[in-house]
Amino acid sequence: LELLNFNGLMAVYAALNLQVVQRLKATWRDVPERYLKKLEPMEHLMNQRANFKNYRKALETAEPPFIPFQGTTPPASLASARLLRSPTATPTLRSFLLGDLTGLENMPDKTESGAINFQKMVAIGRALKMLQDCQLSRYNLWEIEPIMDFLVHDILVLGEEELYKLSKHCELMRKPL
Repeated sequence: LELLNFNGLMAVYAALNLQVVQRLKATWRDVPERYLKKLEPMEHLMNQRANFKNYRKALETAEPPFIPFQGTTPPASLASARLLRSPTATPTLRSFLLGDLTGLENMPDKTESGAINFQKMVAIGRALKMLQDCQLSRYNLWEIEPIMDFLVHDILVLGEEELYKLSKHCELMRKPL
């Protein structure tokens, strides 16, 4: 949250909400309350209610550097599509870059009268401007070699089947005999 890395935050939020993680009832019961409390701000911010209203509101006030969530899900709702068509829409409303840009691309290039759909072009321009602003801003961070090595070379990525087997094994190991 401190770094405003919304893309990374969504990755963590999504991972914690995977079925294989949520099914770890015995494990979750043993997590101290103080740690569960630390998850509440993330849950509040990245919750899907009202088309990610809290996240979109956070983006309205975010100052670069920040990393917006770039995923295609959830697709832009009809309400956000109307906002994106509005000439007064702010660029930070385009928080799901790929999904929202896809929604804009599906809008007609011309109006019913045959004129260029300037609202669509302005909305695309604003979304791309926000993305460019994010790309041009820099974080002032130090590279930590062991962490970089792990992330680049050693990180283990498991498929759903492997995750389910591990999840099941963890729960079996936690049950008292």
